[in-house]
Amino acid sequence: MDIGHIQGPGGIDRTSDRPDRASTDRAPGKGQGPAVDSATISAAGRETLRSMEALVAKAREGEDRTEAVEQAKARLESGVLSTPAAFDGAARNLLRGGF
Repeated sequence: MDIGHIQGPGGIDRTSDRPDRASTDRAPGKGQGPAVDSATISAAGRETLRSMEALVAKAREGEDRTEAVEQAKARLESGVLSTPAAFDGAARNLLRGGF
């Protein structure tokens, strides 16, 4: 690196120090190629996927829950489910269910 003109006009000439990998010439076959990521899914992950797909299929085959969903939505929007009693009831149901 030529630093002879550091205080004067012209600044520092760093072109001779620049490594090849920093060059702007990115023609194919030069330098490093793109990084390649890969992933594998474990047997447990595949089993979890199968279980989830079975649950989704079971839910789709079940009864029409449109009315129940609308009732729950109305209760939620009315604020009935935002009370301490509702929170307590929900917690008890989770505990009873083994959550």
